[in-house]
Amino acid sequence: MFSVPSPIKRVFDSVPLQVYKNGGETVQPHNLYSFSKVSELGSGPTFVVGVYNTFEYRISTSSQDSVILPTDPISLATILILARKNGCGLPSSGAKGPSGIVRIPFRGSPFNSLPILISGDETRSIESAETIKSTITKNNIKNLDLKFISDYVDKSLYDLWILCLLAEELDISVYSKIFSINDQLELHDLKTEMVKWNNLSLRHPSLFERQQKHKNLYNFYISELDQFDTNMNWFSEILEKPEGDNWIIYYKIASFVIIVNQFLQSTKLGAVVVGKPDLVAKCYKVLESI
Repeated sequence: MFSVPSPIKRVFDSVPLQVYKNGGETVQPHNLYSFSKVSELGSGPTFVVGVYNTFEYRISTSSQDSVILPTDPISLATILILARKNGCGLPSSGAKGPSGIVRIPFRGSPFNSLPILISGDETRSIESAETIKSTITKNNIKNLDLKFISDYVDKSLYDLWILCLLAEELDISVYSKIFSINDQLELHDLKTEMVKWNNLSLRHPSLFERQQKHKNLYNFYISELDQFDTNMNWFSEILEKPEGDNWIIYYKIASFVIIVNQFLQSTKLGAVVVGKPDLVAKCYKVLESI
């Protein structure tokens, strides 16, 4: 078993990881997109982040270089924070190295959700999305007020993303781009698990009662969307000052806005985001800074 290098441990050093023996079918990384500056992490195998799907993005119109990014906000925030903390650059199709991101089915995760942080060789350690989020906050934000804001952003924005995908009538092609699913059966399976993500169904069990389930879910979605719209100016202020511990929150907000702008423009959530072009532009600038 190889050890995770100290630069990576500064981001993800927390509670013991759940351990899975190698040789199973849990993770089969067929298409690894390596970090563009992975050599700075040190020699030898390091880590892989499993994500639902990826998309290619050209950072500058004057450059032929493009990066490969995850299609969900939590995975994107994880990749951006890793890249910033370790100077490893963003994943790209032309990069070579043992560390990077890989597309896997959500059922390929032992937690039925992504991202997951995979480290180890003969003995493989896998860290869940929930642990990744809490560890990033614990190890990188010392100010208690900022910790509260970070936790609020994690909870409220991730909830809103999930609610949008559950409450709005979307074509299956939208889910295919985000989650790499192919048919209605997979979509039904995905939505069954999605209600559990971010502990949404545990915190709001009344939303998922059989009677008037969709109406309750939709009304709650609209309520959360209104709150998000109200908070947009506050988010913009955070993006103006990404120094100190603020940069973690900056990356989380930016990741959410980028993903909504890329894949959910046709939704009510997308309309709110697209209606703030200055904020959207600020969020994309984070990609240029890594």
